[in-house]
Formats: sequence, C-alpha cells, structure tokens
Amino acid sequence: MLQNLGEQIRSCYERATKAKRRAEETSDPKAKAEFLNTERRWLLLARSYQHSESLKDFIRAIPDRPDATNTLVHVAERPCGEQPSRSWEEHLQTIISKTPFMLTRCSSDLRYQFVSTAFAQMFGREPKDFVGKPIVDIIGEEGFNTILPHIQQVLQGKHVEYENEIHYHGIGPRVVRAIYTPDCDQKGIVQGWIASIIDVSDRAHANRLRKQLASIVDSSDDAIVSKDLDGVIVSWNKGAERIFGYMADEVVGKPITILMPPDLQDEGPRILERIRGGERVENYETKRRHKDGRLLDVALTVSPVKDGDGRIVGASKVARDITYQKRAQERVAADLRAMTVLREVGSLCAREGKNLDKCLYEILDAAIAIAEADKGNIQLLDPEAGVLMIAAQRGFGSAFLKYFEYVGDDPTACAASMRSGERVIIEDVTTNEIFVGHPSMNALIDEGVRAVISTPLMSGAGTVLGMISTHFRESHQLRERELGLLDLLARQAADYLERRHAEEVEETLVREIQHRSNNQLAVIQAIAHQTFSGDRSMAEAKKVFDARLGALAEANRQLTKSNWSRVNLSEIIRSALSPFGGRTMIDGVDVMLGAQHVQNFSLALHELATNAAKYGALSNEGGWVELFSTIAGDGNNNILKFKWKERGGPSAVAPTRHGFGTSLLKTIFTDVRIDYSVEGLTCEIDLLLDRAQSGRPSSSTTEEIQHMTST
Repeated sequence: MLQNLGEQIRSCYERATKAKRRAEETSDPKAKAEFLNTERRWLLLARSYQHSESLKDFIRAIPDRPDATNTLVHVAERPCGEQPSRSWEEHLQTIISKTPFMLTRCSSDLRYQFVSTAFAQMFGREPKDFVGKPIVDIIGEEGFNTILPHIQQVLQGKHVEYENEIHYHGIGPRVVRAIYTPDCDQKGIVQGWIASIIDVSDRAHANRLRKQLASIVDSSDDAIVSKDLDGVIVSWNKGAERIFGYMADEVVGKPITILMPPDLQDEGPRILERIRGGERVENYETKRRHKDGRLLDVALTVSPVKDGDGRIVGASKVARDITYQKRAQERVAADLRAMTVLREVGSLCAREGKNLDKCLYEILDAAIAIAEADKGNIQLLDPEAGVLMIAAQRGFGSAFLKYFEYVGDDPTACAASMRSGERVIIEDVTTNEIFVGHPSMNALIDEGVRAVISTPLMSGAGTVLGMISTHFRESHQLRERELGLLDLLARQAADYLERRHAEEVEETLVREIQHRSNNQLAVIQAIAHQTFSGDRSMAEAKKVFDARLGALAEANRQLTKSNWSRVNLSEIIRSALSPFGGRTMIDGVDVMLGAQHVQNFSLALHELATNAAKYGALSNEGGWVELFSTIAGDGNNNILKFKWKERGGPSAVAPTRHGFGTSLLKTIFTDVRIDYSVEGLTCEIDLLLDRAQSGRPSSSTTEEIQHMTST
C-alpha cells in the first residue's frame, strides 16, 4: 500500500479514470457495468481518505497490508503440530457462529476479513461470501457513508461506540448498536478493526412509538388524565391544562373530585367502582368545574389501567370539552322552538284575529322568547296624534307604564326607531347618547332595564304601524340569527295589524297571512333540516344556515318595500349577485313577480351564486355569470324563460348526489334543467306566470306581468 496519502488519493482517482475509460470503450453491457462499478468503488475509497481528520494520523492508521487474511477462516491450513491452537480457535469459532451478536473483522483497506454467521444471515448469505469483499459492495453506498466517520475514528486507534440507523443494501434501514475496536499488529500499528454489532431496531421502534404516544397525549386537545384506584391524580396532559385551567403541578397528587361540582361529588366513586370491576365507561356526558369556577360540559371515556401482571391499578380518563357543541345544539333547538313559535303566532293571528289583546300578547311572548329578553312591550301608533301607545306588556311596573304611556318625539329607543323606520339596538342605556342626560334613562334604570331593542312594525307601504321592544336586565347584544327571526315576527305582527286596519278585505288578508307565514316557516324549517341534518360541522352548518336565512330575509325586505305586491326580477338578481360586482352580465326583459316567486327566485339565486363561488365560475379570478330572461307564449299563457350560464370557471362536474341547492330548485320550480358541461354550469328555468301567482288578487293576466325590453 502507498505510504503517502496524497499518492493514495491520486492513485484512486487514476484507477477510477481508467475504469471509466474502459467502460466507454467497451460495447459489452455486462463489462461496461463492471467497469462503472469499479470506478465507483475507487472514487468512494478516495473520498473516504479525503474525509480523514488528520493527514498524519490517517497515514499512520492505514499501513500496507497486502496479505491480510482471515485467521479464523484459514485456521484449517495450519500444521498439525498446532492442534491445540486449532482446537481453541475451532471452539471460539463455534461460539461465535452460535451467538446472536453480529461480529465482523475488517481490514484497513475497507474489506471484510471475517463475518459471523449472525451477520451473514442478516443478508441471507454465508460468511464465506463476505471474505475479501469491499464493505461498500456489501452494505451499499448509503449505509457505507453512514458508518464512514466511525471507521475513520477506529482507524486512528480510537475505541468507537455508536447507535444509528443504517440503510443496508437489499435489507433496508435497521437501527444498530455497534462497538469498533482497533485491530493492531505487534508493533501497535492499526491493521483494521473488529466490530461487535447488535440489531436494536425493535427496541428503537418501541421507543419511537412510546415517544410518539407521549407526544400525542401531550399535544391532544382532549384532557387525558390518569388516576389511581383512590381517585388521586397521577398524570395530567396539556389538554387537561387548557380545558380545566389547572397546571399539572397544581393537581397531580390531589383527588379528582376537585373537578367535580358539589352536586356530583359522588360520581367519582361510582365510576371508580365500575373501573375496579374491569368495566370501561364510554362517552359519559356530565359536567366538570373549571379552575375559575365555571361549569363545563364534558364527554368522558374512562378505562382501567393494568400492571404487568394484569391487575387493575388505576384508571385512564379522556375528557372532551363539549361545551361549545352543547351550546350550539341549544341554539339550534332554540331556533327550532322559535320557528315553531312563529308558526303558532301566525296560526293564532289567522284563527283569532278579532281578539286583538290575545294576538298582541302572543306576539309579545314570542318576541321575548326569541330574544331571550327579561320583559317587553308592544306599542301601536296613533296616526292622528303621531304617538306610540302601549297595547301589551310583560314585566313592567306602574311607574314605567305611566312614564312611557305616550311616546312621541322623545329621547327613547322606540321613538328613534319610529323616526327612522329601522331597528334600534341599545346595548347599554347608561352609555348610549339617546338616553344619557335624559329622565328616560332613569326611568329604565329604576325598572331594572339596562339594554333595549326596538323593532318597528312596518306596513307594506313602508309606514310605521307600531313597535315591538324587548328589554334586558344586563348589557346585551343579539346574534344575527335572532335578529332575523325578530324580523320575521315583526313582519307577521305588521301583517296582522294591516289586516285589522283593512276591514273591507279582512277575510282575504287572513288567508294571505296564514299562507305566507306557513310557507315562509316551512321553507325555513326545510332549510334548517337540510342544513343541520348533514355531515357538516356545527360551525359550517351555522354559517350556511345564516346565509340561507339571510337570502329569505332579503326577499322579505324587497316585498315589504313593494307592499307585498310585486318585485322586478332584475332587482332580485342585482341584490343576490351584488357581492360579485362586475362579474355578472344581465340581459333580457324586466318581469314583475308575485310574492311567492320573489321568495323562490331569491333562494334559487342564493344557492346558484354560492355554488358558483365555491366550485364554479365565481371561484376564480377570471370567471363570470351570464343571466338571460325572456317571455314566451301568448296573452293567456305567459312563460318566463330564465337562464343562468357560467363561463370562464372550472369545468362543471355532475354531483354524485343531489345537495340542498339542487333539491330546492327542483322542488320550487316544476321545469328546471341543469347542464354540467366543460364550459361551466348552465341552469334553465321555465316558469308559468298566471293570476294565482301574483301575490295579490288581479283581474287579468296582464296585470300579473309587466315587462319591457331591457335597455
């Protein structure tokens, strides 16, 4: 072997170049592969020399040893006179071949001199297959590069121990623990090394699993707690810290009952008794107490914990905070109750419309329930005097009733709402400019009122008929859903009052209110059922429900402006597509639609626009929607032909099942055609227009439809 490291490196590169040249010259594929493999081995050996930490030490560590052999493999060649030595070595080789530990002996030129049976078996080969072979050829370049730094250390005479993952060619990654011992000659010069190797992959895998499990427990949003059979807390993860507010060092060693409300203190012993019997408690809904004292709704799963002998020594508990879910369920239930109340109010007003007091108190009770208010009143407007007078009230004393007996242009919420025709929300009367510095504020405070919401009852012509006011003991702010329900209730109340004011058409108006209310609420209930019965999350379902309810409320607002007679189709389209600015093209004729068609088109356009924004032409920057409307037929049978056409967006893909939007379109319109093409979704609706659909009685079909060519 060369004595100068620089010469060794140059020699390696020269031999690599020669092998490459011969690979380029030969046309035999097998020979070419062999030459290229030889080139790779010489380059790898050159790089191993270059990685040496010390030129001087590396030269000293790799002396010439051309006749390195495996003494154990060749022991049979010794003279017969050396029988004792042969017997000892045969005995040693027998021991080595039977041990599960893997042993190798390698020379300084990076070749195997000896491998144990266990090492060879890992590769599915015999020990003799390794002798004289380069290490890199056996374990592969990736594995060789992993152990190369350790080889360099042991060739410098250092004792090396390491545990690492090594990728063995043909085997894959294995985690091994290895000890390298320098193999020196009589002069103390390192001739190679002896390696003792043990495969610890299973142990390493188990350790990784334990760490992964610990990480999962630590990062879980759920509270994961363990306790002994006496109910004393043993472990407490970060999820428990987030949910219950206690840090681990505050609760470990303390009884689990610190989390239980006073009326549930006996629950812990009952659960532990079931655990002692080997029972698992699953999805048990109960309440637990936060560090700050508030109560949380939780779902518990409690399992027995066993020791190595299978004895139950404690319990593991997973607690999930379902407070938000419970509140969401309560809100949905409240919405459904509110819609039921609205239906009942509509039915009562239609059934007993002549009993003004009974109807007003029913409306007032519904408003208080929807707003979750503490008290409230209904005032009716005296058109001649221009003042509001209390007609129904719940919860007020005589002083309040006397002070607000007549309200005109006064510093009050109801007066401000009467002047503007819009709802007025006062979250805190002590800070709102309407009340501050006026006696009306003291009148409210003396009555225990801190917040007020006044909703005007508007006629179809846009005039104020009265006022519904709900009052709260504490500062309060209603959610949009509740405000939308109050709008529907106010519309019902206003309809009822208009009916009473129009005695000449009383019977007609009663039927209209009942039909309108039932139809609106049926749509709302259908929306609620479709929205909340699917697989959406509660937050997503709430968002979709609010948007659909908003579309219906917008239709009602347009009908209110038109006195519930007719609304132009182009106005409905512009209102529904206003969030998308100039990305819509509207062409065709103006068509006046009755109340039912206004609601139907508003809901249909909302679903089409929502679908386009999520999946269609409005989901990207370059898409647009074209809308066309024409009238076909003669004067006795007019048909509105409406077309929604998406362009510039993704290709439309037919759904595997009908969603709410498709079901809605096919339910409210008898002739609907939907085409899912590569250019985009197209929806065509043919609508028969006649007198029965106008929203108010009409003497002729032409009075139902008024249109002109759009400019």
